[in-house]
Amino acid sequence: MSKKKVTKVCKLQFQAGGAKPGPALASAGINMPQFCTAFNDATKDRKGDIVPVVITAYEDKSFDSGYGGHYCVIEDGKAVIKKYVTCC
Repeated sequence: MSKKKVTKVCKLQFQAGGAKPGPALASAGINMPQFCTAFNDATKDRKGDIVPVVITAYEDKSFDSGYGGHYCVIEDGKAVIKKYVTCC
């Protein structure tokens, strides 16, 4: 199994449950609606908090992201939320 090639790593901050497509995500080169849905679902119980996020973008436009105690992996087009040991 070959490893995916990383094209960019971005460190951003969003309000919990409030990530929206925009310039910051556009610069990451990822599927913005997919990220926003996964992030907002995972952080909806923390409304009002500012949550740091690290997004690792790959050349095939897939991505992994770690934020606020969770790790989101996109598998077969669906977000799989896992526990994340460290954050940003």
